[in-house]
Amino acid sequence: MTGQAAQMFTMPLAAFFCVTVGWPYAFYTHALLSVLLAFVFAAVYHNSPAQHPLVSDDEFFKITEGMLGVPVGRTGASAVIPPASQLVVKLILSAVADHLNCFIGRTGASAVIPPASQLVVKLILSAVADHLNCFSERLKLQFFNTLSMVGCALWLIPLGFLSRRDDVLALLCFTASISCIAFETCGSMKSATLIARNFTQFVMAVAQVHFPFVFLVSSCVKK
Repeated sequence: MTGQAAQMFTMPLAAFFCVTVGWPYAFYTHALLSVLLAFVFAAVYHNSPAQHPLVSDDEFFKITEGMLGVPVGRTGASAVIPPASQLVVKLILSAVADHLNCFIGRTGASAVIPPASQLVVKLILSAVADHLNCFSERLKLQFFNTLSMVGCALWLIPLGFLSRRDDVLALLCFTASISCIAFETCGSMKSATLIARNFTQFVMAVAQVHFPFVFLVSSCVKK
């Protein structure tokens, strides 16, 4: 959910800088903000729950009971925690501007819609999935993961047949596709939590490490 909130802030900000002072300042500003946030995170982050001021002794005992060392090897070898979902639809701002020929200022505002829609879907799904007690966790994972990938692909297909004059319809299809990815919250993303248990933070950190590599590779792909 923090990813969607970040996109809703950074994309309009990037569009504003692109229109007013140019592309380089959009990159410089976001880089500066990232460095500042990294320092803030390093200052307040606690690697152990025992060091956290809001974790009581009773809660600390419950979340660390039976906890062993971090299974680094088994985590990396697990086929159930793939990074493939990180490869799906990351360049909203560039796609809308280049392929739909939209003015970059309008693109920045339009780019808020898909992540905002995805955030709403995630909030609804997180509440709904917790009350589906009539299905097993495995069945729910398979169901939501299928909806996520298949739904995303089906809504992307019409984009290949729309012209630049159909920018509103294209944005609707794109928003629907991005919203379908939200189903992975109850699918592939939740599977990491169910498998890792006490080591969820480590497994999710490994998944997040793939993000910069995805962006580096995508920036090298020529049109």
